[in-house]
Amino acid sequence: MTCTPDRSGRRVPWTSAPRSPSRPVLWQRHASAARRRRAAALALAATLVSAAGCAEWPDLYSRPLTTAAVHEVAGSLVSWDNARQRFTRVRPGAAANADALPWPHTLGEAVVSGDAVLAMAPSDRLLARLDASGDALKLQEWALPSDFSAVTPSVSGSHAALWHRDGGANASSLVNPSEVALVDLAAAAASGDGSAGAVSANPRVATVSGLSRAPIAAHVSPEIQAADGVHRVVWLDAPSRIGIADFGPGGVRTVVVPLTPPESTAVLTPARTVTRVEGGTLHLYLIASGSDDVVHLSIALGAGKPAVSIDQLAAGKGPSDLLLFEGKDGLRVAALSSTSRELWVLNPTTGAGTSVTLEHVATAFAPFVPGEGAAAEQHALLWNKGAAGHWLQLANLSQLEKKKGKAVDVLQAEHPVNDVVAAGGLFALRQLNNLSGVSMLDPVVGKITSFAGTGQVESLRVQEGHVFVHGRVNGTSRLSRIALADLHGTSVTVSPGATRMLALGTTGVALLGEGLAAWRYALFASGDLDDDPQWLESVALDGLLDAAGAEGGE
Repeated sequence: MTCTPDRSGRRVPWTSAPRSPSRPVLWQRHASAARRRRAAALALAATLVSAAGCAEWPDLYSRPLTTAAVHEVAGSLVSWDNARQRFTRVRPGAAANADALPWPHTLGEAVVSGDAVLAMAPSDRLLARLDASGDALKLQEWALPSDFSAVTPSVSGSHAALWHRDGGANASSLVNPSEVALVDLAAAAASGDGSAGAVSANPRVATVSGLSRAPIAAHVSPEIQAADGVHRVVWLDAPSRIGIADFGPGGVRTVVVPLTPPESTAVLTPARTVTRVEGGTLHLYLIASGSDDVVHLSIALGAGKPAVSIDQLAAGKGPSDLLLFEGKDGLRVAALSSTSRELWVLNPTTGAGTSVTLEHVATAFAPFVPGEGAAAEQHALLWNKGAAGHWLQLANLSQLEKKKGKAVDVLQAEHPVNDVVAAGGLFALRQLNNLSGVSMLDPVVGKITSFAGTGQVESLRVQEGHVFVHGRVNGTSRLSRIALADLHGTSVTVSPGATRMLALGTTGVALLGEGLAAWRYALFASGDLDDDPQWLESVALDGLLDAAGAEGGE
């Protein structure tokens, strides 16, 4: 006899969970696919129960899962069980592919970094790295000198910055909001010689004096090879200031750079920063609310204190986005104005620039480079982010200084565009329409292909060779997939509605939804959904496959 938990958590015979037309079915699929899969699903459920036994059913499955706490990590779903203080992982392939790892702390902030989750326990002054890439979950910890409330990983995932977010401190803690730490995630914790930022310590700690207020955000530079060795820079965005902590081979040195002159009362809030490393110098190009300029910080690193120079590049009124690219005559900075319909291409060396007035307002860049080699030129799709307009503009930024307005072409989408997502050499346009939520744009030829039947788009994910779309039609969820090679689209209905779509590796997605008193997931690989739905499994994370779930809701 097999068993399954009922709503109260008791384990009851499988046959005592009768099917009823009114009983909610979590994942509804084509009837033909259900028949093909029913035997396999029941066999999987029987295998799981026989392996675990009714009396020893794994405690891992005994509680519902809150989908907001689920992260995509190394092709798996990793979640945090706050009641039991442990991490759980579910991997594609079989429901038995689940494990858990205790962590007896109160979780603060958690972020994904490569194949791991970085988890903060502020009250215990602890940072943990949960490695989810192997057969078993692995945990590494670092003791922290302060109640840091936020963690920011480097792009490579090798390091992380710890800092104090405004309002993030514990009510009973006294913290210095100008304090920042850098953790080498590939090395063990080390106390060093006790001095702040000691080279032998891990984490290395510094106080960036002069910020005056808690930072808004933190960033970690890539490795920078200067004359005296390897440096990493952590910089903090604060109102009208940038705080810089240089973690070098000789210790940590800090400097605060004002974004406004001393007599100014203006408050500039950094909004977007693009970085560039040249030799031992880190360049920051940023735009800030309240400023009409692109601000350029040049940070030269060496054995002494960082040498910082600052200059401004006029970029129309209220720049909303910027892009760096290599032009024929060197580095160029492209900027869009949110209010004047201007597109600028600026020379950061001379400060000179060329601008054109666009036919329609554009506030965001989606860059692309058609072709390869030295002849390839920088292009960008320009669109009005968040304004849901029909108009798109394709600009050849490399030719803007020469061709002016002739370097910009205008396209009209079928429906208002709410978002643009790069998908290989194409762009997926997320549209505001109840049935046709997605179009695909080939920016090289300027062709837009519209798709009907996706429903109102809830989320959109690009996986290797495919675009997955989670949409909603009259309260029912729909999963659609578009092949990038030939723009062939397929879809299946998911009922009742899924609430979230997550990526699994590079070729599939997981849909999570609530039903039968459990959060469940279904995994989809990259086969044709219409010919074979690739319905790999439907698993109740607080129990196992029940009768309705196992039969697929036929």
